[in-house]
Amino acid sequence: MEFGEILATIAQELHISLTDIAEEMDIHRSKLYNLKGGRWNPNYDFCRKFLETYPQISADFLMTGKGSVLKQNQVTTNRSDQEIIIQALTKQIRELEAEKEGLVFK
Repeated sequence: MEFGEILATIAQELHISLTDIAEEMDIHRSKLYNLKGGRWNPNYDFCRKFLETYPQISADFLMTGKGSVLKQNQVTTNRSDQEIIIQALTKQIRELEAEKEGLVFK
């Protein structure tokens, strides 16, 4: 499997775009698209940063395209699911803080 196919498979598994990956890794998206297109090969620094950014991804899959994309027992959620969870937790925190304030000042 070519590295471009590996990147596309990982992005699909994580339910994100290559642009999202570039932003998360803080690299210019043209570098990622050059890697995907086969114009550049990934180096050690790229792979290290990728695995630091996405620790749920199997290093074996990133390097070889073989095996499972995710490390064992890893679950992914898409970005909209994450945003819903964050919004719900933020709302709960605000409600608890308001409740706490109400108890303190009564």
